[in-house]
Amino acid sequence: MARRVLWKAMLVSVAGATCWGLARWLGPWLGFAVWTGAIGLACVGAAIAVKGARPGEITWRNRLAGYLITWAMGLTRGQLGRMVVVSWAAWVAIGLAVTMLVVRDAPAASAPTSATVSAAPAGASTVALVLLFAAWVIDGMALIYIFGVLATNFRPGSSAGRSMLKLMATLLAMLGGSVALWLNGRPGWAAAVAGGPVLLLGLAYGLFIALMLTAGRNARWN
Repeated sequence: MARRVLWKAMLVSVAGATCWGLARWLGPWLGFAVWTGAIGLACVGAAIAVKGARPGEITWRNRLAGYLITWAMGLTRGQLGRMVVVSWAAWVAIGLAVTMLVVRDAPAASAPTSATVSAAPAGASTVALVLLFAAWVIDGMALIYIFGVLATNFRPGSSAGRSMLKLMATLLAMLGGSVALWLNGRPGWAAAVAGGPVLLLGLAYGLFIALMLTAGRNARWN
């Protein structure tokens, strides 16, 4: 599980860096358009390649598909056409997140330097952008996962389904509030809203696991 998460994080980092480079080279929206078209062709090409692979044979075709069309496997239920569409949408969402960061940050980068600006920490803006992008990606991946679990295992009208819908609504509210704060020039607060609850939840879970592995290893759990 940890290895899969790290591998996905690396792929997202490469995608984000590519979108950032395209935005700086071609301009934000033209770069986003190029990314959208290129990643769409790449996903279709990966699907065509893996479709031609022999059953039970692991080749470059399978690895290529593993890089590009692995989003929301529970949601797509292994259907290749759905995998292409959902994965393409996920990569496009990453490109849109980077484009929004570049567009909103562009006026500040091109503004004349003042005493107040020069007094700010040199790496503060970059750190805030990276944290905000990571928070948006984590929230988006959580939404995709929860939607896949809901569509596969639960009915929206059931008690478990209603709980999943509430969780989805919370994540959407976090993302919406974070985007609104970012557009209003508050990157720190935007990162806190999008990533703060997730960070606290992760720390609590890590604390619980650490407790289980230390104090709880000799305890009897009934």
